[in-house]
Amino acid sequence: MTPDGRRSILVIRLSAIGDCVMTSAAVTALRRACPDDYIAWVVEPKSAPVVVGNRYVDDVLLWERDTHGYFSPGAVLSLKQRLAPLGVDIALDFQGLARCALIAATSGASKRVAFADAREGATIAANYLVSTARASESVIQRNLRFLEAIGIESPVGECHVPVSAEGRAEFGSLMDRLGHGSGPLLGLHLKGSWAHKFWPTDRWATVAEMAVERWGLRPMILGGPADRHDAAALVEACRAPLLDTVGELSLAGSVAAIEQCGAVIGPDTGTIHISGALGVPTVCLFGPTRPELVTPPGEHVRSLIHRMPCHPCVRRPICRHYDCMLGLETEWVIDALDDLMTRYPPQSRRARKDP
Repeated sequence: MTPDGRRSILVIRLSAIGDCVMTSAAVTALRRACPDDYIAWVVEPKSAPVVVGNRYVDDVLLWERDTHGYFSPGAVLSLKQRLAPLGVDIALDFQGLARCALIAATSGASKRVAFADAREGATIAANYLVSTARASESVIQRNLRFLEAIGIESPVGECHVPVSAEGRAEFGSLMDRLGHGSGPLLGLHLKGSWAHKFWPTDRWATVAEMAVERWGLRPMILGGPADRHDAAALVEACRAPLLDTVGELSLAGSVAAIEQCGAVIGPDTGTIHISGALGVPTVCLFGPTRPELVTPPGEHVRSLIHRMPCHPCVRRPICRHYDCMLGLETEWVIDALDDLMTRYPPQSRRARKDP
């Protein structure tokens, strides 16, 4: 219990960005079922901007390894000192790695819940295991089922991503520097962290040009420093004027950028999960991963895939040219965007303003 007598629940999901967004649906359901409980979330700094400010969480603990690693005596002592004031009753390990199990064990929680297929021996720290994924069960559905371990049956929740004032200010400043005053934007995230999630540059250029002609959307390239080469190639190939924000925004600034988009297109990355959670019309380009597992929920999301016999290869492609991504036709993407823009015209959307 916390000092004020509230039951204390610790959510453990350290990374990655998209997975943290998908876990937020379970946290939303948890808060609705347990409005008086104290809920804290442990997350690594790199994914923190999609967690910090979540209205359904009382506290966010940022945790990363020290210079000697996650399991050094100093790191463990520091973690224990930070967790002790929370008086944790229940630890929910949504990630299932050794360092997550360390957090659960160190928390002192009497009930420690993990998935039965947790990796790196992480089940050792748990005293309650949730069965592995069921057929065609999405990650979000699986996370919601996880809550049955603490008596929350058939929960319903939606993903939530906070948008910070600092992120909005950062994005606004960049738009001023790039000379973009107003007007709807089309966010383009060119590839994921895996090379075999890449869609060809010439097709991105065609989509960008059509978005300008049909919907008056100004294309804006999203991504981190590692995406600069691909962004430069698209700028050179595209006849439409592009806003290149690649490597110019923090994650908090990128969240604010996505919030302002009339639509977003990208492969299976954190960007599409943020976009889906913010209610932005989203076109997801799937290749090596399964859309039925990770597509953001909602009628404002469209998933496209060209299934190959080897699907899903996930992290281990067996082809040289990433045929599943090449099989995604430009016309499919344009048609999906047309459908979304007809249903959700950019001028009808207003940016959400979180407190």
